[in-house]
Parts: sequence; C-alpha cells; structure tokens
Amino acid sequence: QRSATEKKNVNKKSTPAPKKNTNNKNNYKTTTKDKYSKYSSGGISGLKPPQFPTVPKIEVPKIEMPKISVPSISLPKPVKKPMDESTAESVVKRWQQIKAKALGSSHDSRALSNILDGPMLRQWTLRAEDVASHGWCWEYELNKLVIEKIEIYNEDEAIVEARLTELAVLKDRSKVDDDDVYESTY
Repeated sequence: QRSATEKKNVNKKSTPAPKKNTNNKNNYKTTTKDKYSKYSSGGISGLKPPQFPTVPKIEVPKIEMPKISVPSISLPKPVKKPMDESTAESVVKRWQQIKAKALGSSHDSRALSNILDGPMLRQWTLRAEDVASHGWCWEYELNKLVIEKIEIYNEDEAIVEARLTELAVLKDRSKVDDDDVYESTY
C-alpha cells in the first residue's frame, strides 16, 4: 500500500527538466536576431535593427625582425691619481683658500660644500655666518705646510695629517683699535 503523499506524487505528471547545455560557447552566444528581437516583436514599432557593413577579413603578414648583433664596447675606466704628497698638499691649500673666502671680507661660504661635508660643513658654515653677522672678517696667510701622513681608504677618501703655520688677522669694522693678530701652528 502507498501512503497519501506517494499517491499524490504518482498522480502528478512529471516532466523531465530541460537538459542544460554544457557547451560554454552556446550558453553565452547571442545572435543578432536575438539581440534585436524587440524590434520585430512589437516592442518598438516601426524601427528596423541597425545594419552593419560586412568587413572583409584582412590577413596581416607576419614580420620577423632581423637579429642585429651589437658589439660590446668596453670603455677604459678613468684612472684616478692616488693620493700622494703633492695632491694632499694641494687639497690642504685649497681648503685654506676656501676658508679665507668664507671668513674673509666677501663672506663667500658657497664653496665650503665643495671641500667639507657632514658636521665639519655645518661647523664652518655657522662660523662664517657668525663672523659676517658681527661685521668681522679674517685675513689668512699660510706660512708653512708639511704633509706628515696620508691614509688612503679608497679612491675617493683619504685622511691627510698636515702641520701648518698660518697668520690670521681679525678685522673688526666696528672698532678703531688695532686688529687682533695671531700666528698658529696646528
């Protein structure tokens, strides 16, 4: 014997579910006819679907680029002169000239960054600004220079120990007194 629920299900006509199309191309493919069916189905009366011109298929020839071999060029590396006594002496003299301009009557401290960096650059820039703000200027004269030691760290860095004697005169524009003069060896 069947239950009441089973009898209802038997009496009901079962229609098989439509098969799903597993071909992905057909699931998403729409034709021009489908796309513009609203024009002919009475959705918009009197309109015709747009006509698109047929474009002929053009074959583009494959272009192969020729291979070009480029010879490698090796440029000679610039040869840097190692730090020797003559080079060290010219660097110290250049420092003396730049210092004299920064603390001198022109108060031109722009070149300090060409020879100093880091804390030394800040220290000498502040010193030059202080001298200029007081209306002072220094006049320097290098009397003696001896290079005592050179330590080379790499082609761009070296430490030079030098002993020099300079004469310095402090000019104070606000005083009529004699200028302060010192001679120092360091």
